Amino acid sequence: MEWPNPENLGHELPAVPILDLNLLPVTLLPMVEDVADRMQVPIDFPAVASMATLSGPCCRRAQIQPKANDTSWVVPPNLQGGLVGPPGIMKTLAIAATTAPARALEERWRTENDMAKRER
Repeated sequence: MEWPNPENLGHELPAVPILDLNLLPVTLLPMVEDVADRMQVPIDFPAVASMATLSGPCCRRAQIQPKANDTSWVVPPNLQGGLVGPPGIMKTLAIAATTAPARALEERWRTENDMAKRER
Protein backbone atom coordinates (compact mmCIF):
# COMPACT_ATOMS: atom_id res chain seq x y z
CA MET A 1 0.00 0.00 0.00
CA GLU A 2 1.31 3.40 -0.92
CA TRP A 3 0.98 6.38 1.44
CA PRO A 4 -0.87 9.40 0.04
CA ASN A 5 0.93 12.71 -0.24
CA PRO A 6 0.65 14.71 3.01
CA GLU A 7 -1.80 17.59 3.04
CA ASN A 8 -0.56 21.11 3.60
CA LEU A 9 -1.64 22.25 7.07
CA GLY A 10 -1.27 25.89 6.26
CA HIS A 11 0.18 28.64 8.42
CA GLU A 12 -3.00 30.04 9.91
CA LEU A 13 -3.41 29.61 13.62
CA PRO A 14 -6.86 29.16 15.12
CA ALA A 15 -8.27 32.04 17.14
CA VAL A 16 -7.51 31.74 20.85
CA PRO A 17 -10.14 32.94 23.32
CA ILE A 18 -9.09 35.83 25.54
CA LEU A 19 -8.49 34.80 29.14
CA ASP A 20 -11.32 35.87 31.41
CA LEU A 21 -9.55 37.16 34.52
CA ASN A 22 -12.76 36.63 36.51
CA LEU A 23 -11.94 32.91 36.40
CA LEU A 24 -8.84 33.41 38.55
CA PRO A 25 -9.00 33.41 42.34
CA VAL A 26 -9.11 37.02 43.51
CA THR A 27 -6.04 36.46 45.70
CA LEU A 28 -3.88 35.53 42.67
CA LEU A 29 -4.94 38.40 40.44
CA PRO A 30 -2.56 41.11 41.79
CA MET A 31 0.47 38.83 41.37
CA VAL A 32 -0.61 37.67 37.91
CA GLU A 33 -1.17 41.24 36.73
CA ASP A 34 2.13 42.38 38.28
CA VAL A 35 4.20 39.64 36.63
CA ALA A 36 2.53 40.19 33.25
CA ASP A 37 3.10 43.95 33.47
CA ARG A 38 6.69 43.85 34.74
CA MET A 39 7.79 41.17 32.27
CA GLN A 40 5.62 42.41 29.40
CA VAL A 41 4.27 38.91 28.71
CA PRO A 42 0.71 37.84 27.92
CA ILE A 43 -1.32 37.68 31.12
CA ASP A 44 -2.08 34.06 30.24
CA PHE A 45 1.51 33.09 31.11
CA PRO A 46 1.46 33.98 34.82
CA ALA A 47 -2.22 33.03 35.10
CA VAL A 48 -1.66 29.47 33.86
CA ALA A 49 1.57 29.08 35.84
CA SER A 50 -0.05 30.31 39.06
CA MET A 51 -3.06 27.99 38.77
CA ALA A 52 -0.89 24.97 37.98
CA THR A 53 1.43 25.87 40.87
CA LEU A 54 -1.46 26.32 43.28
CA SER A 55 -2.76 22.85 42.46
CA GLY A 56 0.45 21.31 43.86
CA PRO A 57 0.07 22.32 47.52
CA CYS A 58 -3.64 21.43 47.35
CA CYS A 59 -2.51 17.88 46.47
CA ARG A 60 -4.92 15.25 47.77
CA ARG A 61 -6.76 17.56 50.15
CA ALA A 62 -9.48 17.96 47.55
CA GLN A 63 -11.24 14.89 46.22
CA ILE A 64 -13.79 14.39 43.49
CA GLN A 65 -16.43 11.69 43.87
CA PRO A 66 -17.63 11.09 40.28
CA LYS A 67 -20.68 9.05 41.32
CA ALA A 68 -22.94 10.49 44.00
CA ASN A 69 -23.69 7.13 45.63
CA ASP A 70 -20.34 5.39 45.12
CA THR A 71 -18.03 6.51 47.92
CA SER A 72 -15.42 3.90 46.95
CA TRP A 73 -14.45 5.90 43.86
CA VAL A 74 -12.75 9.18 44.67
CA VAL A 75 -9.96 10.80 42.72
CA PRO A 76 -7.76 13.83 43.38
CA PRO A 77 -8.10 16.53 40.75
CA ASN A 78 -4.99 16.95 38.63
CA LEU A 79 -4.33 20.26 36.96
CA GLN A 80 -1.64 20.68 34.36
CA GLY A 81 -0.73 23.73 32.37
CA GLY A 82 1.62 24.68 29.62
CA LEU A 83 2.79 27.89 27.99
CA VAL A 84 3.04 28.03 24.22
CA GLY A 85 4.99 30.70 22.43
CA PRO A 86 8.03 31.23 20.26
CA PRO A 87 11.54 31.10 21.73
CA GLY A 88 12.55 34.23 23.61
CA ILE A 89 9.05 35.32 24.64
CA MET A 90 10.04 34.84 28.32
CA LYS A 91 7.92 31.80 29.12
CA THR A 92 10.50 30.36 31.53
CA LEU A 93 11.07 33.68 33.31
CA ALA A 94 7.31 34.21 33.71
CA ILE A 95 7.00 30.74 35.23
CA ALA A 96 9.95 31.40 37.57
CA ALA A 97 8.50 34.72 38.76
CA THR A 98 5.06 33.22 39.30
CA THR A 99 6.27 30.11 41.13
CA ALA A 100 8.75 31.97 43.38
CA PRO A 101 6.33 32.29 46.35
CA ALA A 102 5.52 28.57 46.25
CA ARG A 103 9.20 27.66 45.97
CA ALA A 104 9.99 29.86 48.99
CA LEU A 105 7.20 28.20 50.96
CA GLU A 106 8.47 24.77 49.94
CA GLU A 107 11.98 25.68 51.09
CA ARG A 108 10.65 26.87 54.45
CA TRP A 109 8.66 23.65 54.91
CA ARG A 110 11.73 21.59 53.94
CA THR A 111 13.86 23.43 56.50
CA GLU A 112 11.24 22.98 59.23
CA ASN A 113 10.95 19.28 58.37
CA ASP A 114 14.73 18.82 58.50
CA MET A 115 14.88 20.55 61.89
CA ALA A 116 12.04 18.39 63.22
CA LYS A 117 13.86 15.26 62.06
CA ARG A 118 17.06 16.31 63.85
CA GLU A 119 15.16 16.93 67.09
CA ARG A 120 13.80 13.38 67.18
